[in-house]
Amino acid sequence: GDVNGMPVLYVAFTLAQTPSTSNQDVPGNGKRMMIRSALEDLILASCVDVQRDSDTGLASLAILGRDEERRGVIHASNTTSDTYVAILWNGVRILIQNCDQAKATYVTDEDGWQMACTRAHDPRLLQVNPGADAGLVVLALLSADLLKLGVVGQDETTRRTVGRQDI
Repeated sequence: GDVNGMPVLYVAFTLAQTPSTSNQDVPGNGKRMMIRSALEDLILASCVDVQRDSDTGLASLAILGRDEERRGVIHASNTTSDTYVAILWNGVRILIQNCDQAKATYVTDEDGWQMACTRAHDPRLLQVNPGADAGLVVLALLSADLLKLGVVGQDETTRRTVGRQDI
């Protein structure tokens, strides 16, 4: 939410093995996650699962813009890391780094500029710095969460669970 506690984004995601292709489900349409504006009721961005890279074995999410065009991809930086990287089609790299000691997650650009950080785990509070794209930060942070949970590109059946968050 904003400084007054009003939601500015709505996020819907699924932990199902395979996201629903029905347009009646939320997020639906085969999407792993969708971000909508709370002000205008339009989809700002979404993510879909990508086949695991056969060379690296890393699960990935494709980042789609409101026009459904691919805008980038997000995946773990390597198989043993707690750092995730979003690579946008314009060449920009965004790092999502979990710091257990500080109980925080940092979102930085490739030059080290801190776009956002979380300050607590329960509830997790997100502070987006001026000049940063809040929608992109939320998308990157929650995509990293989904990848960390292991629900993206999984091989075995899990129960269908749908989550929603107001941000």
